[in-house]
Amino acid sequence: MTPVLYGGIRQGLSGARTIDVTGVRMSYEFEFSALEPDEWMHLEALRTRLIPGPVRLLDPLRRNRLSSEAAAMRVVGTRYGGVTATAGLTERGAGFPVPLGVDHLVWSNRPEQSQLLFDTTRRTAVLPGETITGSVYVRSLPGVTSSVRLGFRHYQLDNSALAPVFTETPVPGEWTRLTITSTVPADAVTVELFLRGMDANTLSVAAPQIVPGVEPGVWEPGGGAPTVTVDSLTHVSPIYPISTVSMTLTEA
Repeated sequence: MTPVLYGGIRQGLSGARTIDVTGVRMSYEFEFSALEPDEWMHLEALRTRLIPGPVRLLDPLRRNRLSSEAAAMRVVGTRYGGVTATAGLTERGAGFPVPLGVDHLVWSNRPEQSQLLFDTTRRTAVLPGETITGSVYVRSLPGVTSSVRLGFRHYQLDNSALAPVFTETPVPGEWTRLTITSTVPADAVTVELFLRGMDANTLSVAAPQIVPGVEPGVWEPGGGAPTVTVDSLTHVSPIYPISTVSMTLTEA
């Protein structure tokens, strides 16, 4: 796994250099040995798009499967992920409830039952039958207690939604970590984490996460289930029909 920086370097008359960063995407390299013909052909079908995308990779080294944009509470609304508010105003607020972060999202001027949706434009890849846990830190205004619902919406391959699962919790004026655990239905392939404010109170929200297992674990910056493309696929057959394959995946 290698991060690839996209952008350019400009050098001024004084010799000082400025790096313009347009984005960072991950590159993944795999080596497969002793593949049977049907196994090698499956990888070739991914490369040629005979198996249509999007192709998702579950990275075992990064547990938080939300995108890095959603994990950082960025309201971007693009196909790469992020946070979407169904109503109200969103702005950055100073302070973060866990290490690594520096700010949070303040969600105000909203009606009852409005929602924050995490990675709704791309959703989060899951495996049928596995157990997943979602979590997020929330606080209300000082001296105010709000009612908040945290839940999952599971989606089938045809993008039809299954019945949501959720928990409803009172949230005081200090940071409170909410969690939801669910077993992925056998016919589900993606999931969406949502936060619904049952009243119209202002909320501060930070550090969302979706991880495998029953424990929420330590918050991580996300990127554990990226959409990828097959960048290269090299195939040799030292002992026919057994194959050795090198494959590079690039985050889309």
